[in-house]
Amino acid sequence: MNTLDGMLPSTINPDSLHKREATAEPQPVTDSFAAVLQQTQQSAAQSAAAAPVEEDPQATEKAERNVVDEFMAWMQMTPAEKLRDRILKELGLTEADLEAMDPEQRTQVEALIAQKIREEQELQNNQKAAKEDNKLFGA
Repeated sequence: MNTLDGMLPSTINPDSLHKREATAEPQPVTDSFAAVLQQTQQSAAQSAAAAPVEEDPQATEKAERNVVDEFMAWMQMTPAEKLRDRILKELGLTEADLEAMDPEQRTQVEALIAQKIREEQELQNNQKAAKEDNKLFGA
């Protein structure tokens, strides 16, 4: 049984909380530009697919502005904010979900986020040290 079972709000999937293996491919703290562009394009395509056949030019312009605004907000995030955002998405949560939680649940989730950030930083430090060792010892 997962030690976190019963401690997390029902909206969090405990299976998404497993620690990544140190041998796993490193995932950068920030997503690549291409990944964000792809997400933005998918969001725009979904918006377009949901739009009625006879499009309202103002609605289309508004949807396009929303996609651009979302992308610009992501670009202005610090690496720590991007990491927190990624962890929240892994948990199936948003900042609004956190705000709606009761204080006890939110404290538990915030502690979990902090733990996952520490694990990510440790993993990145280990990978960086391994790369430096490889350079020094020619592996």
